[in-house]
Amino acid sequence: MSALTIEEAIKRYNRRLYNQKLRDDIAARFSGNLNYYIKKTSDAINAGESEEHLKNITNAFLKSTFYNNEIYEINTIQRVDSSIKVNGSIRVLIENKNPKNITEMVTANNVNVKALHELIFYYLSVTRDTSGEKVKRISDIEIRRVMITDTIHWVIIDANEIEKIVDGYLEKHYYKYINKQLIYSNKAEKFYDDIKQYLNAIRINDKLPYVFFNISDYTSDKKSTYLYKIFYKNFLLKENARYEESTHVLNEKFYQELLYIMGFKEKTGKTSKTIEIDFTIKNSLSNQVFNILKNDKEYDDLSCIEKTFELVIIWMNRLLFIKLFEGQLMSFNGDSKDYRILDIDKITNFQELQDLFFEVLGRREREDTPFFLRFKEIPYLNSSLFERYEVERQDVNINSIKNYPVQKKKNSVIDNSNEKEKPLLEYIIEFLNSYNFSSEIGKNNTIVRGRDIIDSSVLGLIFEKLNGYRDGSFYTPSIITEYMCMKSIESTIIDLINKKKMWRCKDLFEIKEKIGSSLTEKREIDNIINTVKICDISVGSGHFLVSALNRLIAIKKQLGVLFKYKKDELLSEFEIDIVDDVLQVFDGQGNVFSYDKNNALFQSIQETLFNEKRTIIENCLFGVDINPKATAICQLRLWIELLKNAYYKNGIMETLPNIDINIKVGNSLISQLSFDIGKKIGSNNIEFEKSTVKKIKEYKKLVHDYKGTSDKKIKNNILKQIYYIKDDLHSSYSQASLFFASTFCIKLQNIFVGCCKTVL
Repeated sequence: MSALTIEEAIKRYNRRLYNQKLRDDIAARFSGNLNYYIKKTSDAINAGESEEHLKNITNAFLKSTFYNNEIYEINTIQRVDSSIKVNGSIRVLIENKNPKNITEMVTANNVNVKALHELIFYYLSVTRDTSGEKVKRISDIEIRRVMITDTIHWVIIDANEIEKIVDGYLEKHYYKYINKQLIYSNKAEKFYDDIKQYLNAIRINDKLPYVFFNISDYTSDKKSTYLYKIFYKNFLLKENARYEESTHVLNEKFYQELLYIMGFKEKTGKTSKTIEIDFTIKNSLSNQVFNILKNDKEYDDLSCIEKTFELVIIWMNRLLFIKLFEGQLMSFNGDSKDYRILDIDKITNFQELQDLFFEVLGRREREDTPFFLRFKEIPYLNSSLFERYEVERQDVNINSIKNYPVQKKKNSVIDNSNEKEKPLLEYIIEFLNSYNFSSEIGKNNTIVRGRDIIDSSVLGLIFEKLNGYRDGSFYTPSIITEYMCMKSIESTIIDLINKKKMWRCKDLFEIKEKIGSSLTEKREIDNIINTVKICDISVGSGHFLVSALNRLIAIKKQLGVLFKYKKDELLSEFEIDIVDDVLQVFDGQGNVFSYDKNNALFQSIQETLFNEKRTIIENCLFGVDINPKATAICQLRLWIELLKNAYYKNGIMETLPNIDINIKVGNSLISQLSFDIGKKIGSNNIEFEKSTVKKIKEYKKLVHDYKGTSDKKIKNNILKQIYYIKDDLHSSYSQASLFFASTFCIKLQNIFVGCCKTVL
């Protein structure tokens, strides 16, 4: 095993730490200390100073830069050259070497040298009690890292790895050495030789993971950031390893006023929170819808409540999606009125809002009228979000809502002491426009100051609460979802690649080494990853699928198999990783990537991200939920992920694919068809199964065509054919099940009669 770089080691340990940016003042101070240290050690080496002298320079550097708090102590302990203590407890052992003593120093390819042998001896002397009848581990000693340095080259090893080495044979051998039970005594060099032979026998160079670096290689602004992190307590001492999530948290003020405008309120029960209609808010969306359903449609109260929730959430989903879309358009094109969508001057009544939904955003070809010309720069999206839902077709459209005045919420974000109420539509638009919905930082890394940011992750939390609290449900927090995805998906990909390639890699780092530099092999690994199928059988708001989407892309980049769209060229100019459960793209200076349609490289990156997400969503991600509102929100969240990386081509924005077909309403605990796990359709020589194979091929082709079309008529025609094939399959299998059941009963009856005759 070749040594890990600093970057690899930090990423393995904690990806948040890897992506954490240093404050400018900390980075500047560290850069000054680092340059001073390198100059001072260089002068000392040239002057032929002793190992002890160099050790003092190293200790002073660590102390002044990282461990100047009084709880830390850097000094010798027993025979150990140096150590770092926290409140008197040893955390790090340090072995110092003279840079001229090359043969005893670890290299990038060889760790089985005297420096390690000495360090193992010192580790045993600190952690083992040899005073009794047998060797014992001292329980209150918690060493976390060990280091070796000649002031220029540095080696860092996890103490757990050293513990694995010494546990067993070496600790027993050490006991015999200390208690003079070996054929030699007081000969440290001989004991080091025994350690060397043992390490050779266990092939230590192939097994021990260690970090190796030349400190002079990390003086640039970007690289010095990683150097700082590896010396800092989060990595070196394993303290406070997990950063608190400070971004993408629920904006409670936004959420509460959004509920108010929708006409809902939270109710806290004994074990959970729920959302219900607040009938005291006159003329709100839910208040008006409920009255229409009750008085005009004459539904019962329960049906009115259910349909009210469904309609109001559908409408608000569209409005929030439009605001994200608007934020993207302005980040791509600048803050021009042409790219504003929800504007009081453009939308003056609820009929115009309905026309925006279905005739502007839901139609490619638009009429040439003054109203539609207000939105001439707004692209067609091809999202089924802007098609009428069944509840709208049967019951209520948003143009039925009256623009009556609504009393403003106390301490409203648009609070004005002279106005106690506002017309409903004006209230909705002004409220949404009081927040910044730009999901990415705009041009020149600027954002609108003085306005809270509501990005896609914050909306995800709101979608979960709107949908979940209605039924008293509770959704998995993002920190858990991210962890589950990282562990399960990485493990799945490692197993899949090992199976396909007949490898025995233990982690992604080993797979990356195994892949090598061949573009053909990289393309093969990329294709293998694209065969992964992930189905969330209780998909809820789609949080797990979004995390899975981001994780798959991050893994491709980590393995070095993320190709640019329609090119045999890898995406190498930017780093990609998951930060706070969000896919982040960084340039060489750690700046967040921001799409610029006039920059050829940025255009290529944006196209790559969009089409990678599209490929994964269409081919790898599937979801089922018994709650129709949950599946609608799941589809919405996946569309939002695509929207983040929407791009212009020849002046036209790329349309969104029809991804809704992968997210189904259903009960995953039951099946309409009887099936045997592991049995392949058509494996039995049964005529109807041959027909089934043919139908499934037709079905798959139709699904493929459906995802790619942006023509509404073609799309609806394909859906009809899909439903026809599904109904036909259900009917065929139902008949087959009855046939098999009848045959089975006849056989049982014959057996029973035969047995009776035998008895008689």
